[in-house]
Amino acid sequence: MLKRYILLLPILMATACLEESTTALDEKAFTRIYDNDQFDASYCPIDMRQTADGGYLMLGGRRLDSTNFSGIYILKADRFGNFVKELEVMKTS
Repeated sequence: MLKRYILLLPILMATACLEESTTALDEKAFTRIYDNDQFDASYCPIDMRQTADGGYLMLGGRRLDSTNFSGIYILKADRFGNFVKELEVMKTS
């Protein structure tokens, strides 16, 4: 009988940790790491605001090689935190 409980314990522990993903839960809490293909780029977060459509706009600074000033980086995410679009403001001469 003890063997039966010992075998059942890992199964119960594994299923107890599972959390079903629902739309309501995904809208309330998400954690995302955003990455791009520019491996030498350096970004720093500044601010984040929720938009009228429930998504998010994230403002960030980015390192520029030609100056000591920071560049501007804007990222748009949907209400679930999924990447939608990005904009890097370039310095024009």
